[in-house]
Amino acid sequence: MIQRKIPGWHRVQRAILLSTALGVMIHELAHKEMAEEFNLNVQEVKYFQMEGGKAGYVKHDTPRTYTGMVAVSIAPFILNTAVAYTAFVIGGGYVFYHGPSALQHWEWVLVGADIWIGISAALHAFPSRQDIGNIWAAAKSIWKETKIPILQPIVAKLKNHNIVFQLILLPLWIPVLLIRGAIFSLWNYRVMLSFPVMGILVVLDKFKPFGSHFVFTAALLWSSYYSLSFIFPHTTP
Repeated sequence: MIQRKIPGWHRVQRAILLSTALGVMIHELAHKEMAEEFNLNVQEVKYFQMEGGKAGYVKHDTPRTYTGMVAVSIAPFILNTAVAYTAFVIGGGYVFYHGPSALQHWEWVLVGADIWIGISAALHAFPSRQDIGNIWAAAKSIWKETKIPILQPIVAKLKNHNIVFQLILLPLWIPVLLIRGAIFSLWNYRVMLSFPVMGILVVLDKFKPFGSHFVFTAALLWSSYYSLSFIFPHTTP
């Protein structure tokens, strides 16, 4: 990872985690509230910790539906993003409305605190790898359960043969998988609709060691500034 090549990065990482602890708390709160919304029993909540390998966690029952699994897993992304963008708009809007030169020192402190809340929330918006893994596992389980009675004898015979025979019969596998995929899409359209979002989250998580969470935070800051520049076209901080 790029960060590991930076001298003293571990201390920097711990300092960033400690200074943005509020974002972790919001993240775990989103998990907890969504789990309770789906009537799941929450056994334990750790809103923030510096040790243990995880900044925070929520232990709860496994959601009974795919919708519940997705909702509980991506709740932090939605809530943290909403909190971050709202904080940026409020802080930036205050500066745009009054003008930078008109603000007192204490007002700049409040604006800075507001922006810090937004940055803290944005940096910890991404679902954990465990959250993403839970969704993929649920999707795979549904895929395995999607059986087509008329095709089951064909699938069983193909699986019972060795790999060489399966390769020979590969032309039969393709239409079987296509038909199964089409039926899966019709029966489980919610799963299919969630795939684009999950794909984006997977990419963001994979590139987190390269700073994707910092890029995401900067993008939210820029989008809030861009929105405010339309609302207050005659004021430029």
